Amino acid sequence: MIGAATITLLRATPPTPDTPGRFGLRLPGNNTITYASRHGSTPMLAWEESGSGIDHYEIWLDGKKVDVIPAGVYGHLPGEVVGNEEPFRPYGRLADEDICYYTPALSKLSPGRHRWHVEAVGPDGKKRRSGSQFEFTVEKPGVPRVFVSHLGFLPGGNHRVVADGTLGATSFDLLDSRGRVVSSGKLRKAGSALGNYSFGNLAVPEASGTYRIRAGSEFSVWFPVGLGAKLNHEDHLRKYRNAYRRKRCGDTTGNWAGKACHLDDARMENGKRHGITGGWHASSDVRKIMRILQPAMSGLIDLKRVVDPDWDDGQYGIFDEIKWGNRYLHDMQLGNGAIVQHYYLWCGATDWSEAINHYTNNVIGDADDRLLPEDTLVIDMLSQSRFIQNQTTIYRLFRDSDPAYARKCLAAATRCHDFFEKTWPVVTDYETDFNARPYQEEVTDLMPLAYGIRANLFMHLATDDPEFKDKAVALADRLMALQEVGFIGNQQEVKGFFYADDTRKTISCSTMGHGGLDGAPGAVLVLTDLCEALPSHPESPRWQECLRSYLEDYLLPLSEKNAFGLVPGFLSRQPLVGGLQVGDLHYQYLDDNRGVNKLLLRKAILLARGARILGKPEFREAAWRQLDWILGSNPFNASTVYGVGHGQPKVYKDH
Repeated sequence: MIGAATITLLRATPPTPDTPGRFGLRLPGNNTITYASRHGSTPMLAWEESGSGIDHYEIWLDGKKVDVIPAGVYGHLPGEVVGNEEPFRPYGRLADEDICYYTPALSKLSPGRHRWHVEAVGPDGKKRRSGSQFEFTVEKPGVPRVFVSHLGFLPGGNHRVVADGTLGATSFDLLDSRGRVVSSGKLRKAGSALGNYSFGNLAVPEASGTYRIRAGSEFSVWFPVGLGAKLNHEDHLRKYRNAYRRKRCGDTTGNWAGKACHLDDARMENGKRHGITGGWHASSDVRKIMRILQPAMSGLIDLKRVVDPDWDDGQYGIFDEIKWGNRYLHDMQLGNGAIVQHYYLWCGATDWSEAINHYTNNVIGDADDRLLPEDTLVIDMLSQSRFIQNQTTIYRLFRDSDPAYARKCLAAATRCHDFFEKTWPVVTDYETDFNARPYQEEVTDLMPLAYGIRANLFMHLATDDPEFKDKAVALADRLMALQEVGFIGNQQEVKGFFYADDTRKTISCSTMGHGGLDGAPGAVLVLTDLCEALPSHPESPRWQECLRSYLEDYLLPLSEKNAFGLVPGFLSRQPLVGGLQVGDLHYQYLDDNRGVNKLLLRKAILLARGARILGKPEFREAAWRQLDWILGSNPFNASTVYGVGHGQPKVYKDH
């Protein structure tokens, strides 16, 4: 049983003296089948709330009481560490479903048959057992040749089923947990750009449950529909939020190590030491990379601004984490308003192996201090525009609840924008002596224009100053002039992409896109910001057409050349890895050097926002296909989201 001292409570509901009422079990349903997970993220147990007057619930698995969780709150329990796996296990309630949910410890979910029930306990100790006891079977995942997202689907949508083309299957069946055929669909051959695969469209059923796909003699993994998928998404977002705290750096014991670290990190300014402790360890190591930390801040901001989940309340919430990371970002602001950009906190390194990842002794003034010397400070427009966007958005989020802090953030944004205006469009973003990869990239006109739109638009949204708006609109005109509106290169399939500059000789093909704010995707993203922020502006139809063409005339045609529906990562006049061509143009789906997920996710964001702005549901379905690949619908049947789904590549060390 988990002791009360180890439980993190996020919101309490005082119990009343009522006797616990009768309640039922929901998930996993009786006689269902699911897969064991290395991370303990599935299966999640869910049951009906037992009305008012509950002090806590007892969780029983295979005849043993395994955990006690309080009622009416959100929190997490410690798990059992296996290798280096994350032990976070959530519990809480889903208000719109009137249910409670909980994830058992890893050791309680060994393959085989399991039975479970729940007992509700009132403040006087009176108990009421759930009206039933369910059984479910945990299987070890096989090696499927039929692929779907591991996270599952909400009812009513359309998602893609992909099957190995060598199966020769021309149709697929959707089976429930009892092996009954719920629906069927056709499979058709796709383009061979990513191999020999067939695909079909799955109409997601309305009934919640556990399902899998059969194509020929092969099966996909089991996946949830409805409530199970909804809980998986909820769990996913909570893991995302909690991961930030686990990655905290500086004077904290709330991180993964449980102790303070890097307290002797500093930069020099006018000959004086300026402490820069805090923030988050970037890239899961000890390198503080501003081009990673600022998108991380943007993710937290959007989680609160767009989703604002019910469980985000109490002693540790998203606002707390925003303030934690933002303190470090403010420390990186110079007296002239500029935000310092650097690749690593130490300078002069010639060995980029993990040998330079080291922990200091937290004693200021000795030999292992990590100092960022004054003459090595690098300032770039990308970091300035991101900082302005983040600080003005934080201002708008905190304006009512914490006006003093909001004003502090707006003042920081204003100082940064003053510097930005004096120095734009000078860009040093990729002109460093050292880089994390064995190549560098030429700076083009496209990116400064996007940075300028972003900085001015978000200053306008915070201050309502029309001068900022007018500058953003004027820069958007220059940006849209870089879009190709006709077919080039001996082909009639794709257009709508962007050139790097007004010579129109080079197609923008940025491989340095940290956080989705660089290159052509970042440029189009600022157009979606304009569309959403200024929908009644006379130029809005032009922004929308520019967005539509990029998505519909460029991304989607090339996505039809592979069964998984992946949109292209790069387009170029020069040969790219993989040798794919459309006419005389070359395209590439996945990044062979800097990772895959960032390419897919930034395009998924664009497609989802385009669906909302333009009223095109097919864009949203295309966005889901990018997420489905990341969550297991790929030839490796591997989810690359840590702690979600199955088959994650082992990318972290055990020590």
